[in-house]
Amino acid sequence: MQRRALMRFMLAGIVAVTALCSSSGCSRIRAAERLVERWEKAYNSHDLPGFSALYSQEGSFFVPGTIAEAKSSAQVRRFMDAVWRQTKDGQIKVVGAVIVDGDRVAFRWELTGTPPMSARKVLYGATFLRLEQGQIKEEFMFHS
Repeated sequence: MQRRALMRFMLAGIVAVTALCSSSGCSRIRAAERLVERWEKAYNSHDLPGFSALYSQEGSFFVPGTIAEAKSSAQVRRFMDAVWRQTKDGQIKVVGAVIVDGDRVAFRWELTGTPPMSARKVLYGATFLRLEQGQIKEEFMFHS
């Protein structure tokens, strides 16, 4: 009897998730997750055109507590070019869930790389995005 009740409970959950994902909200979540996947892939391949294409023309990038700031996709491109020239082996890995709430996206990551004149380092951080028409309008990156 317990097994049958458990099966009904699981089936109800599957139906509820399917109904939720048939709404427009689920497609927005999937689109945001795909954007984060492209962000990670472009970062790891050091693909300047691909990375900067993720940002709107007025897309901004900030790392609070540092001088890292860009206020357009062109500035993002120049900033990332400088970063990748300094850490040629830099690789980032998104860890855990990508959280989507409307046009806001948050995720955690681990970055490994070897800065000039230094030993290999690992940074742990989180990125918070605001999207507009499928592109990054605003990015705040925090790291240890």
